[in-house]
Amino acid sequence: MLSCAEGLSNTEVAARLSVDPATISKWRRRFVVSRLDGLHDEARPGVPRKFGDDAIEALVVKTLTEKPKGCDALVDS
Repeated sequence: MLSCAEGLSNTEVAARLSVDPATISKWRRRFVVSRLDGLHDEARPGVPRKFGDDAIEALVVKTLTEKPKGCDALVDS
């Protein structure tokens, strides 16, 4: 939205962000209708997620802070 506010066209913003111009058009339209609330991602069709944001965050933190069991044995080989 900030690039749009700078006066760039949908095509220019799409090129800058490497997305389809239709995507920029959709988000601009949602912003005009609902302002900031329109920028929240809408529910998607399909099977609901099995893991919530907290579980995913915990996994990422664990991955970045702990060594897997047996990894030292692989380095010494």
